[in-house]
Amino acid sequence: MRIFHNYKSWEDWHDGLYATVYRDEQRGVQLASRLLGNPEVLGPAMLRVVTAWPVAAEVNLSNVSRNHQAWIGQACCSYFCGVPEFVTKMAWWTLTDDQRAAANEVADSVERVWVSNRTPQLEIMCQNES
Repeated sequence: MRIFHNYKSWEDWHDGLYATVYRDEQRGVQLASRLLGNPEVLGPAMLRVVTAWPVAAEVNLSNVSRNHQAWIGQACCSYFCGVPEFVTKMAWWTLTDDQRAAANEVADSVERVWVSNRTPQLEIMCQNES
């Protein structure tokens, strides 16, 4: 079930995830690359952001047409490194294929945790609508 919220309530929007300029792109790419390239740090960081940003997570992860791996990674880099999504996209291409695959696996596992935590709440919502 896709869930909508006005963008003004999105934590990622308030944090600057969708900004179109960033003062030091080279430094931002380095920070984001370091985070994305380290699965041991990335996993807990991704779990933290989907918890800290419940509205943005709900909007983005309930949308089946959204790239969930990309949003989780971009949100994580915004939350912990202070970089917008376009900087994270540049950082992504500095990683090796193995690092990108590992980051995607971490994002998939975080999404599974998010979904499993949401399932009881969604079941209650659906039962109340019947």
